[in-house]
Amino acid sequence: MTFKNYKEDWEDDKINTKNKAHEGLLNDKYQHIFLYDADVDEIRRAIHVEWSTTRPARYALITQLVRQDGQQGNDDDEADDLVSYIINDALFDCIRAAPHPYNQQRRLLEHPED
Repeated sequence: MTFKNYKEDWEDDKINTKNKAHEGLLNDKYQHIFLYDADVDEIRRAIHVEWSTTRPARYALITQLVRQDGQQGNDDDEADDLVSYIINDALFDCIRAAPHPYNQQRRLLEHPED
């Protein structure tokens, strides 16, 4: 499997326009990707794309904390573990920073201009 770890040309319109078909395309690309958020020293897994009404309104990637200690949380913990990320260059930096073995099942394809 491959993952283009940059915002593709088709994504701008899809991210900024609420539409079930757009949501499906974005979910196909981002679901199950891992990222590393250095600001809070956490590894997160993308679980779905959701419409965000923050200004400007757009789709955002919803992630869940990957627990390093192997402990299972209760349902309340799982809800607290959800964090959304705007789809932008900073998100792709986090995806590229995911440590081994995360994203090992996907080949990360750099932007051809990089």
